Amino acid sequence: MKKLIGIGVGPGDPELMTYKAIKIIKSSDLVFVPIAKSGQSSVALEIAKEYITHQRIIPLIFPMIKSMEKRNKYMKRNIDVIIKYLSTDKKSVFLTIGDPSVYATYMYLVERLKKSQVTIETLPGISSFSAICSKANLPIALNDENFTVYPLKNDLESIKDIIHSNDNVIFMKVSKGQKSLYQALKETNHLENCLVASNIGKADEIITRNINILLEEKLSYFTTLVLKKGGIHE
Repeated sequence: MKKLIGIGVGPGDPELMTYKAIKIIKSSDLVFVPIAKSGQSSVALEIAKEYITHQRIIPLIFPMIKSMEKRNKYMKRNIDVIIKYLSTDKKSVFLTIGDPSVYATYMYLVERLKKSQVTIETLPGISSFSAICSKANLPIALNDENFTVYPLKNDLESIKDIIHSNDNVIFMKVSKGQKSLYQALKETNHLENCLVASNIGKADEIITRNINILLEEKLSYFTTLVLKKGGIHE
């Protein structure tokens, strides 16, 4: 039976990949990697490249566009490409950044491939927010605290509602509404209780308590803000 192994390669540092992920990548024959547009490099491939020597690399385009109709067309095309290349005598893997279960396009492929009688195995990876909090020696949650992961929407009231309703909030995709997020933190008196990180595990990594960065510059897509309402203790 045809099989595809989805592998989370972590947030950016190759040394944060799991031993199992490295072992399977090294022994694979085909490596599918997501790219945003033709000719562009793959972030997931850059992370795992030192473990790829002989494998055939097959890029798949997943454009960052709002139109669901167009996105579905690309998704169908990618499914067709994957099925075309899969064979019972080759080990095939799909690389995705972070953890495959957290906002990964890969998971949209999974459901569709299952319907095509493809066996799926998925290996977890370290999520960006886990890496950020570990690097900052910061607990995501303690005791009876809760936490939520929120993909930022540029909606001030929605952001404030999320802040009011939780002890700790992981704001992902911060660049989609960074000024609204700053305003929400200001109005709820939590500017001092945040940590901002961009491109964690990469050469241009930023980790800062300077929340004014939300106002000063256009941030990377890979930017996360961690809010600890109980305060961040040095």
